[in-house]
Amino acid sequence: MTSVLNPNDLRSISRRDQRYRRAQAILEHDWARILVEEDHGSDLITAADINFAQKISQYSDQYATLELNSFSKLQHFIIDFQSYLPQLLIQKLKEPFL
Repeated sequence: MTSVLNPNDLRSISRRDQRYRRAQAILEHDWARILVEEDHGSDLITAADINFAQKISQYSDQYATLELNSFSKLQHFIIDFQSYLPQLLIQKLKEPFL
């Protein structure tokens, strides 16, 4: 299912703002970059970060599509980012599969 990019999404992409850079770091498997860039921001991945990364990946040829629609894909994502995912978010992501 393709999510439509809204005006805020397009603005974030064109300005390459913090929201975009956080989503990009997920897609590039480089969350350590966020830790360096955001000395006063949140160093944990949020649901909003994941949702925006999924939207961007649907419209970009640069990134593989971030799909978390199967348990195996979700587990792979959790393993890749386990140090940066709060336990409550992991539980929320797993809910559809329980």
